[in-house]
Amino acid sequence: MKALNLISIAVISVLSLAACGEEDQKVLSTQHYVENPSEIKKVKDKCKAERDKGYVVEGALKENCRNAGKAQNKLVGAALG
Repeated sequence: MKALNLISIAVISVLSLAACGEEDQKVLSTQHYVENPSEIKKVKDKCKAERDKGYVVEGALKENCRNAGKAQNKLVGAALG
């Protein structure tokens, strides 16, 4: 019984820690980044930092990086005419 309790605690701890990094991550649209251009650099810097650490950018962060890049391209295209 004691071993089962310890295993349960370990599993819950691991799952809780795994969820910590993603809890504030939601996918933001390209339109959001067009309307909030100051966030483009922040998310792109975060993606670059993750890659520089050797991590694979996945999930919501990957989508946000992609959408921020698309928004940046739209803004540059609009500025050029």
